[in-house]
Amino acid sequence: MAKEALIDKQWVDIIAPPAPESDALVWWLLVLILGIFICAIIYWWQKQPSQTARRKINTLSKQNRSGKYDSKVLLKQLEKILCQRYDVSHLSRSTFYSKQWAMFLVKLEDACYQSQTPDRQQTQKLIRQSKYFIYSFLKT
Repeated sequence: MAKEALIDKQWVDIIAPPAPESDALVWWLLVLILGIFICAIIYWWQKQPSQTARRKINTLSKQNRSGKYDSKVLLKQLEKILCQRYDVSHLSRSTFYSKQWAMFLVKLEDACYQSQTPDRQQTQKLIRQSKYFIYSFLKT
């Protein structure tokens, strides 16, 4: 006599597979770690000297457009911001070896130390040019 197989019986018990383990905790931890990593990168980027200088220069630009502040004061602040950006005590032509830098520096010094107050358009032009130098040159 042949052995009976399980499928030969009238009633076959089907065993349900075990429920998969929940990976929700692993996914939440992954999302948390990724979020912390992204926040750290954004924080690091915002603390870069070029980003700090950019924000300060944008503030100067807004102050110049409002007309509440004297242009000489704004240009001296601009000079101070550029000194902080490149970690120098004063700006000089030897800070960068570029004709553009030398021309910008002459215009900035003329505007800062002339007897008359520079007009807002000239101040705004110098502020726009300074944004170029924040990103264009590396500290020498």
